[in-house]
Amino acid sequence: MSNSFYLSAIAVLLSLLGTDVLTAQETISIEPDLIHVRNLEPREWSEFPEDADATEFRGRFLLDKTLSGPAVICFEHQDVKQTWNVALNGENLGRLARDENSMRVCFEVFPDQLTRGLNELRVWTNSDKPDDIRIGRAQLVQQNRETYLNQRRLSVNVSAEGQPVPCRLSVLNQDKALQTTSLSSSDHYAVRAGVIYSATGHIDLGLPPGKYTVIAGRGPEYEIARREIDLTQHNSVAVELPIRRVVDTSGWVACDTHVHTLTHSGHGDSTEDERIITIAGEGIELPIVTEHNKQINYSRRQAELGLNDQYTLVTGNEVTTKWGHFNIWPVQAGGPVPGFRGNEWKKIFEDIQSAAPEIVILNHAEDIHSGYTPFGRENRHRLTGRQLADWQLQANAMEIVNSGAQQTDIMQLPRDWMVCLNRGQFLTPVGCSDSHDVARHFIGQGRTYIRCDDSDPGKLNVEQAVTSFQEGRVIVSCGLIPFLTVEEQYGPGDLVPQQKNGELKLTLRVEHPEWIEFNRYVIYVNGEPLPAISVPRTDLGRLFEQSFSIPATDHDVHLEVAVFGPGVKSLHWPIAKPYQPNSPDWESLNFGITGAIWYDGNGDGQRNSAREIAESLWKDANEKPTVAIPLLKDYDRAVALQMAELVHLSGKSIQSDEIQEVLKQQPEFVTQAFQDYWTEWRLSEIARLDRNQ
Repeated sequence: MSNSFYLSAIAVLLSLLGTDVLTAQETISIEPDLIHVRNLEPREWSEFPEDADATEFRGRFLLDKTLSGPAVICFEHQDVKQTWNVALNGENLGRLARDENSMRVCFEVFPDQLTRGLNELRVWTNSDKPDDIRIGRAQLVQQNRETYLNQRRLSVNVSAEGQPVPCRLSVLNQDKALQTTSLSSSDHYAVRAGVIYSATGHIDLGLPPGKYTVIAGRGPEYEIARREIDLTQHNSVAVELPIRRVVDTSGWVACDTHVHTLTHSGHGDSTEDERIITIAGEGIELPIVTEHNKQINYSRRQAELGLNDQYTLVTGNEVTTKWGHFNIWPVQAGGPVPGFRGNEWKKIFEDIQSAAPEIVILNHAEDIHSGYTPFGRENRHRLTGRQLADWQLQANAMEIVNSGAQQTDIMQLPRDWMVCLNRGQFLTPVGCSDSHDVARHFIGQGRTYIRCDDSDPGKLNVEQAVTSFQEGRVIVSCGLIPFLTVEEQYGPGDLVPQQKNGELKLTLRVEHPEWIEFNRYVIYVNGEPLPAISVPRTDLGRLFEQSFSIPATDHDVHLEVAVFGPGVKSLHWPIAKPYQPNSPDWESLNFGITGAIWYDGNGDGQRNSAREIAESLWKDANEKPTVAIPLLKDYDRAVALQMAELVHLSGKSIQSDEIQEVLKQQPEFVTQAFQDYWTEWRLSEIARLDRNQ
């Protein structure tokens, strides 16, 4: 049947129905189901079906009456990463929020935007990148937006230890989507669909009739409070939501080293006022303001909003170059900004040092920016840490968790960091959010705990925090916070004295609220994992503590413990999907890892890296591979990898018959390390050739 015939039939039908006006609160269904839309192949995520329903959303609906005034079109969308446009009958209404979380949104429309007859709601993208989304459950309601969202009232008071507290409130509808409310951001609130950060702990909002779940929280140190709310029969409901601090972080300051705003960095969606409120709402005590190539401080506005007692602001700068991004702090607000147009690391770091920062952090080293990936295979040998262009990294820290730019493999950056330690680059590991947003990639999900007096968050000793950070006295967290001690007294940043009894006693403590799961941990020695240890859920509760022993080595090593659990999916604190995925498959994880604890295996009172040990053996062997290789039997894989590189750089072929014959007589870990080194070197050469073609 032709489209023209269909439209003619509609016209006849409408003439028979008359010219009534759509009555207030009358609802027209546009699309009752969620439709799977994919703009381009291939499939973005394997959780979606192979075949999508459509390449764009077209919701057609029939109006047999005219509008008496403004109306709202409400619908749900999920997994939006690219820019999707929304139009009604060809007229632009706006865009979908770029947010992977499920949310119900409302667009106001007016009588002259609708046609008596067939109407079309269209959602589409012009992006050249594949994006799988779901969209639907769409309705037109004859009410203006303000009236529609204020039909019911909800009043919430959030407290901790009996006192009002800054917090995050999440509002979910019956379909478990974040529900748009009547609130807008103000001096007291930072608001997005279904997410309200409150500076005071009090929230008063409007909602359409329905049943809702409200969840109050304040980051991973607090238990959440959850209530089911019925606003179908009741016009207003008031609830008290007490939250409890259940993770003891005494003596550890919660720091986010990577903080942005739309106001100053020009992208994302968080204004300066919203950022000031969200920092307090997630319990960050030491936020580092790192706007792109600017040195900003929000302290004046923080005081005006009454949040001085919640945290201590520090001015930093994300020095944003085409050869990598580097967070520096502390620096002078409004002071001279380092040059950021250098074309090699030497010049970039000279410019950075002109600002005299005490901390220089290499950011998201596995991400591509301006076509360059600092730790990409084409630029760096992944197993030894040698920068293939011979650029020298002049930083004292690196991000290993960035919750706004997650890696497909959550251990990629931690492995990179441990390789740096093996090479003798003693970098402090960093967790951060890289947040530019209020609710999508939110503040403080990735964070760094710094060993420092935290008794007065509004007046922290920044100098003490900087010193502790430089010494590596940190814990990196994305949901989970592991506390590790060796011999009952040494923690991250410490050097454990040589032990004469042949073993090291480790004690691991993991505290977490019930909404964050923990189910296994892995011990790393010089970057090599020992077998993962699973923890039965019945043994968990909110506190896990276990002591165990590992063999003490005769050479220096660094120790870390990484902890894991299924990622938070609840929309009150969801773990974000990878920023630049390299696979359609991804496992969401809660994660935490300790800073490095060094063991002085040779008793010389120094931290000796695997590289230093290999160079010493190489020198003792008079740089003769056939003499040096047999010396490796008393060391480990990390030392063997560094030795393989020394042999290779000396001009000796690892694949020569002479060296291969020596390797056949060595322990398996030595033989395998040399083979792995050679394989990775060849992959790097291929990547470099591909880049230059």
